[in-house]
Amino acid sequence: GVFVALLMWAWRYLRWGERVYVLTTTVVSFSYYTGPAYPYMGLPRHLLLGFPVFAGILSGRWSKWARLTWVLIGILGILFVLMLYVAHSWIP
Repeated sequence: GVFVALLMWAWRYLRWGERVYVLTTTVVSFSYYTGPAYPYMGLPRHLLLGFPVFAGILSGRWSKWARLTWVLIGILGILFVLMLYVAHSWIP
């Protein structure tokens, strides 16, 4: 749900080719079936292929500090997922 909200927010800042790529990647990512136990376990990993969404969010009219804040939030998110992976508590 969060990625779809980010996609809707960044949609107006993306170029035509980026829109097609991200929309295709999102549809294909939600189409994967990884089994009956955890059908969406790999979804975050597959949605990260739609990385132009993150560039589209930052290409709006943001101040320098707002962009820096977004970058820091992204770095913290990556470090959090890395910590979960190293601890073997979340393996997509």
